[in-house]
Amino acid sequence: LAERTVEHSHLFTEGEEAEYFSTPDELLKKVKFYLINSQNRMAIAKKGYLKTRSEDYSYDSMAKEIFSTFEDLQS
Repeated sequence: LAERTVEHSHLFTEGEEAEYFSTPDELLKKVKFYLINSQNRMAIAKKGYLKTRSEDYSYDSMAKEIFSTFEDLQS
């Protein structure tokens, strides 16, 4: 569970690879749901984990992408 942000939504598909919340009430509902539904929780966790392993989400990679975008903007 993570706060719903534009950045998060670009990285992981909600309900498949991650789960997000926008309000404390939504967080509480999702916590309760996933505590009861462990198979759903584990499936999302596994898909999110596999995505992080298959794509390079390291700080080094992200910094390179930022610098590349900055260089493209200056051209």
